Amino acid sequence: MPKPKILVLDIETAPLKVYTWSLWDERVGVNQIDEEWSILAVCAKWVGKAPMYRDTRKRPRDDKSLLRWVHGLLDAADIVVTQNGQSFDIKKINARLIAEGFGPYSPIRQIDTKLVAKKHFAFTSNRLEWMGRHVGKEPKSTHKKFPGFELWAQCLLKNVAAWEEMKKYNIQDVKATERLYLKMRPWIAGHPNLNTY
Repeated sequence: MPKPKILVLDIETAPLKVYTWSLWDERVGVNQIDEEWSILAVCAKWVGKAPMYRDTRKRPRDDKSLLRWVHGLLDAADIVVTQNGQSFDIKKINARLIAEGFGPYSPIRQIDTKLVAKKHFAFTSNRLEWMGRHVGKEPKSTHKKFPGFELWAQCLLKNVAAWEEMKKYNIQDVKATERLYLKMRPWIAGHPNLNTY
């Protein structure tokens, strides 16, 4: 693959399972955590190439092999493109990697389309749902078959149909992020000079 290697990435995580007495204004102590969060699914694609997808459907709370795969992708990448990835996806991946004993991957440059939107534009919304439809012309997926939290709940219950819906949802988010990134790229001040690679 010619340089730079630009990877578009999106993760989906399993929620914490906690004990709580209330639905409103509740503080949860660490001793109330029954199960830790983990990564459920990852979609990644090299810009201009086909999406790659992996998940933990056989053992939803065991993301070790998924982490090994993601670590390899990040190690090979020069630039990583995400939507809200600087505050979520990359930090979540890093947290799981260090917890499972992985070392750091090679240095990457991050492009976060949400931060680009906040810095350079005043869109109606900086959410992928809005920007994908109105700017990138590649809409974010909706998981109508399993609305809201139901998709994550059913994946944890190993529902095959839910996992297929998760796969479609995750892949479409990456496609939408790539289209948005390519549309925004000429506007990004400080974008790495691709010719230097």
